Amino acid sequence: MPTLTGQVEDDQIIFVVGVSVCGEHEQIPSHRFQALLDTGCQCTLISSRVINEVGLTPTYTRSLVGIDGVPFESDGYRITLDVPISSTTNPGGGTTQSEYSVWRDLDVCSLPLLPHNFDVLLGMDFIGALHLTLHDGHFIVSN
Repeated sequence: MPTLTGQVEDDQIIFVVGVSVCGEHEQIPSHRFQALLDTGCQCTLISSRVINEVGLTPTYTRSLVGIDGVPFESDGYRITLDVPISSTTNPGGGTTQSEYSVWRDLDVCSLPLLPHNFDVLLGMDFIGALHLTLHDGHFIVSN
């Protein structure tokens, strides 16, 4: 089963993901960002750095509730999110390794702040589509 593994550091699971405009999926994404898995977040959020670098345009507005309990309006975007879950294929009898093999189109909203150590907050809308294992300071994400 294809997997992404790593260590939990400072009680956080952070790894690099690729982000592109929905419908413009790249085999190896040119726009890469640090992403934090957050099981307490219902939807995936992106920073203004992602929005500006990728050149995203909002397609809708969504009402969200922050961790302080105060509702706010957030711009919504449709993106393609690539996760570096390795997979091996055998085209024509050979073996190749695909650095970014799991991708999906996803509706996301803008983060109301600019975090210092990540630009993508992966919420349960994304996490729920994968298998996540936590054990002894390590994580395994698989599809």
